Amino acid sequence: LAASSQHACERALRAMTDGETSGYDEVSVTVAQDAADITYWGKIDMAGGGATEPHATPFHVNLAAGTVTRDRMNRVGDRVESEALTPDPAKLAAARAACKR
Repeated sequence: LAASSQHACERALRAMTDGETSGYDEVSVTVAQDAADITYWGKIDMAGGGATEPHATPFHVNLAAGTVTRDRMNRVGDRVESEALTPDPAKLAAARAACKR
């Protein structure tokens, strides 16, 4: 994708998951043919006393199938389960349009 198309695609993909990710500092997006991985980076309170550790929340978007999953991670960064999310149909359509190759 061209740089402006890539940016539009990333914005549309983030719009599908931003409601699930309040309080994060950074985001990385990797786009493939009909899929994308979106990882939100932030910090979590490890002991309840203000000590924080970096933490990632990865999402996997399959535009062809119209599915979004979020990995649930434990405090040491191991994936413990994947959770299927129901994407908003309008946001899914916008991401499909923005990410066409």
